[in-house]
Amino acid sequence: MMHSFIGGIETAYNYAKDLDRALTDIKIVTEDSTGAMANFAERANKAA
Repeated sequence: MMHSFIGGIETAYNYAKDLDRALTDIKIVTEDSTGAMANFAERANKAA
């Protein structure tokens, strides 16, 4: 049970890290503001 819990935390951490990296890349390419990226991240999270 503990292994499953730790695996879930690790998966969530990796998802957040990958999302942050992707949003940073999008922000660099599109030159969007931090607020626009935060809004995009929120919508992407809901869609996922």
